[in-house]
Amino acid sequence: EIAPDLQDGIDRKLLKQLKERFLQVNRGRLERMLSTLGSRHRLFLDSLPLLLHVNHPLLPGYVSGRTPCGVSGFDPDKDNLRAAQTISRSFAYRRKPVTQPRIFSIFLMGSTGTVAHSDASDMDIWVCYDPGLSRDLIDELQDKLTGIERWADSIGLEVHFFLMDPIKFRTGVRSDLSGEDCGSAQHYLLLDEFYRTSIMVAGRFPLWWMVPAYDEQHYPELADKL
Repeated sequence: EIAPDLQDGIDRKLLKQLKERFLQVNRGRLERMLSTLGSRHRLFLDSLPLLLHVNHPLLPGYVSGRTPCGVSGFDPDKDNLRAAQTISRSFAYRRKPVTQPRIFSIFLMGSTGTVAHSDASDMDIWVCYDPGLSRDLIDELQDKLTGIERWADSIGLEVHFFLMDPIKFRTGVRSDLSGEDCGSAQHYLLLDEFYRTSIMVAGRFPLWWMVPAYDEQHYPELADKL
């Protein structure tokens, strides 16, 4: 087992190994899941990171040029670009640096990719956004997600997006997954579902993966160091 010892500082080589191990496991799960899906699901999931990375009037969900966009660490590959051009032949991606990505992570939740999933199954997707966004920008991002849901419906998919403020969700003060305050039991059930079923589609990976199980009682201190 690879485990960091942070008492004498952070071993960056070891942290890189931990990160690569998580990304390898996640990549394997994502590829296995995609291999089980039909063409409509593949089109949707291949295009999704790019739809949230840019604001383009030719792509589903476009609201305006000021809508929060940019997925942390995301660089479109040939599958992402092919999917976008399947949606709109006139779309051309222009690579430009995103100075402040507003979308931290995109996670696919639940049964997708398991034997319980079929072409008729819905898809639940958590979108973690920058906690510094103003209320009006969060509303505009929600409008964009609603537009993507409508497009998904037009190609025969039932998709549900859930906006998540990672700071609020971590503390359990309030969940953007519900209109009401999240009780502690519901909060832990959601956390359990996240760590059991989530597959990272794009963006930042959970810091939780970098903290060894035997040190979880010191999680806040270790997280601060990391």
